[in-house]
Amino acid sequence: MKVLVTGGSGLIGTATTQALLAEGHDVVNVDREPTRVAVRHYNLDVADAVAVREIFEKEHPDAVLHLAAQISVPSSVADPLRDMHDNIQGALSVFEAARHTGTRRVVLASSAAVYGNGAVPPITEEVPLEPNSPYGVSKVAGELYLRGFYREFFTYAVLRYGNVYGPQQSYQSGAVIAKMVHDALTEQCIHVDGDGTQERDFVHVRDVAHLNVLVLTNPQSFVANVGSGRPVQIMDIVRVIREELGQSVTVQHHPTRPGDIHASYYDAARIQRLLQWKPSISLREGIRQVIEAQRR
Repeated sequence: MKVLVTGGSGLIGTATTQALLAEGHDVVNVDREPTRVAVRHYNLDVADAVAVREIFEKEHPDAVLHLAAQISVPSSVADPLRDMHDNIQGALSVFEAARHTGTRRVVLASSAAVYGNGAVPPITEEVPLEPNSPYGVSKVAGELYLRGFYREFFTYAVLRYGNVYGPQQSYQSGAVIAKMVHDALTEQCIHVDGDGTQERDFVHVRDVAHLNVLVLTNPQSFVANVGSGRPVQIMDIVRVIREELGQSVTVQHHPTRPGDIHASYYDAARIQRLLQWKPSISLREGIRQVIEAQRR
């Protein structure tokens, strides 16, 4: 297949591009950042509908994996208009280009943020969507456009990712594990928002990349959670980092961030049933990889 990946220079995009190439697919990357993988790359904003349409008309991809997004909840709270531009306008630009150029399949990267704080974990796909941040709202909007209108033109998959992490992740992105490891290595102090009892569903980027390849070649339209199905408290991450470093690391607590969800972990039975997929990399092994990468 020829696969167009938006956001292909990011954490998930890079790992997915590498996995697609390993399977023999032809990959095109659309991203404002340069790519680290040897594929055709278009440097542009996916919210630019005219430019995106031109690329689709030139490349005619069989499938699209739409990963490009503004991914920070705090940033969405600070600037909802920017979040809307990146996430809603960006998604519509991609969907419209796919509709008009005959793309057969579109995969949308969504998020646990669509559920908000009202959902009782483990969260199933049938839980009502009640986002409590602009980021969550923008992800719901993209889903609804796909499921309510664009389903007439191509098959789709909506993947509601848990907390994706990996050794290439930048601590500057604010990602929990990457930032905690960085702080532990540079300050011997881990900064925790809230009391640390917040629960998350962490899944390694290589497992997600493998799943993305499977989803692109699956003909069904569906919505599915992507995660381990196991709750992990933030203080559990602190404990593992301390054990892996084998040194004294203090903890400093800060106020809870606006828009954050307290408990979010998945029932991942649907994706496991549809694609016979399960995460293979343990949290401890994943954290060890992050530590080794940051030390290098």
